[in-house]
Amino acid sequence: MELSSTPSTCFANGTITITLKGNDVGNLSQITYTVVNTTTSQEYLGTSTVFENLTKGNHTVTMNAIFQTTPIIFLRILLST
Repeated sequence: MELSSTPSTCFANGTITITLKGNDVGNLSQITYTVVNTTTSQEYLGTSTVFENLTKGNHTVTMNAIFQTTPIIFLRILLST
């Protein structure tokens, strides 16, 4: 999973974009993402790979998916949104 961000210029306009890469991406299904602001504990949930209007601060991004028939969880920390 590759993450990129656009920092907030005011209280709530940051963006995180998630890109899945690799040979096995086509074998993933039921993909969901959770983005959490580590300062405010505000959660953003969805299936979209773009999260907009995020509050300023540090965020964790968690991806849940099924790989063929096995549930997987991938956690990556993203700073400075």
